[in-house]
Amino acid sequence: MANPYQKYKDESILSMSQSELLLLCYDEAITSLKKAEIALEDKDYDLFDAAIGKAGKIVRYLTMTLNMEQPLSHELKKLYNYVNFDLGRLYAGRERRKDELPALIQILSDLRDGFREASLIAGNMGTPHESKIVG
Repeated sequence: MANPYQKYKDESILSMSQSELLLLCYDEAITSLKKAEIALEDKDYDLFDAAIGKAGKIVRYLTMTLNMEQPLSHELKKLYNYVNFDLGRLYAGRERRKDELPALIQILSDLRDGFREASLIAGNMGTPHESKIVG
């Protein structure tokens, strides 16, 4: 028997608009990077590695789903490649590179906020709400 909570999460994701899914990806990547910050402070390197890995997977997914026929996609790809490169350096350097985490969080937060505003202006989202799935 399927977990009812997991079924709810799956149905919530399937019913989201493309804009909401994009925002969810940004939210999850940002949350993962914030977890990595805390894990590094606590010297919980397993959690740090997992959080950096999750953020990297999300950013790689965002890169793969770009529509390269759109001019903005080329600039986004450069940003995503930079973020992924820096995540790799963070993963390898941990303590030596911890000061880079806030900058990566800021980049993803700025992109998230920009896409949220654009979605609201374009009318791709019904109401301005946070697109978060807990869990």
